[in-house]
Amino acid sequence: MLRAALLAAIAAAALLVACGGDDQAEERPSNAREVSASTLTRAYEENNVAAQRDYGDQRYAITGVVRDAGVDDDGDTIVRLQGHRESLGIPWVVECVMRDGAGGAAADLQPGDSVSVEGVVQGPWIGYIIRARDCESR
Repeated sequence: MLRAALLAAIAAAALLVACGGDDQAEERPSNAREVSASTLTRAYEENNVAAQRDYGDQRYAITGVVRDAGVDDDGDTIVRLQGHRESLGIPWVVECVMRDGAGGAAADLQPGDSVSVEGVVQGPWIGYIIRARDCESR
């Protein structure tokens, strides 16, 4: 029993060393292009097909102002960025679904904060919402 516990501890330590074992997030170079939330939402309002061709299924660093952050019905952490307001005054939103492990940064966000969130643009969601997935704060 003691031998099994010792072997498990050694294996865990080896895994930590192999993975970096550091509480700091590893800096990774990003190949994501940048776009503002208002530019993204305006593109989808003007021509949904062209916007999906230009942005859909591609990784972008989306900059904007936080509208709100929370957890959806599926337990996913969501950060919503303010988009533009269309001609009738209806506000568009970019909804960023944070990838597993990246939601902790959202806890400190407040409405009105300026942020950059990197993720894959999915495209139109519901109504005036453009959705991005696998997001993380930059």
